[in-house]
Amino acid sequence: MSAEGSAKFHYYGIAQFEIEVIYGALKDVFGRVDEEQLPTEDTRRGVKAFISFCGIAPEEIKPRLIFSLMNKNNRNFEMAIEKIEYLVDIIPVQIQIFPATNDNMDEIVYCYDEVSFKWNPYSTKYSDGSEYHYLPRTKEWKRTS
Repeated sequence: MSAEGSAKFHYYGIAQFEIEVIYGALKDVFGRVDEEQLPTEDTRRGVKAFISFCGIAPEEIKPRLIFSLMNKNNRNFEMAIEKIEYLVDIIPVQIQIFPATNDNMDEIVYCYDEVSFKWNPYSTKYSDGSEYHYLPRTKEWKRTS
């Protein structure tokens, strides 16, 4: 779990220069980055990256944000990383559609959709133990716990 003011970057299958770029960008913003190379889970060629940090601005978004990217295409990976920058403006507005309130929200997970080339909300976790998953087709949230 990331402490406030730090970020986590866990990955496998990413080129060294991409690691350096992502790490550098996170370090510039957060100062401290916990970096870890994940073990390869299977023999398929692919890319997996998890980037997480606590909030964009304390007064706007308090929960930990996690961006999950599992990809086999280097170009889609690059596009996904570039688009995280634009989410800074979208997440404060988008948080209005999440169930419950920001006050008790602990975590928001986003997944990259390679078909629409967008980061979509995937799930939210709350301090009361509840969890919701987003259903993109219906644009509704379903409580799973």
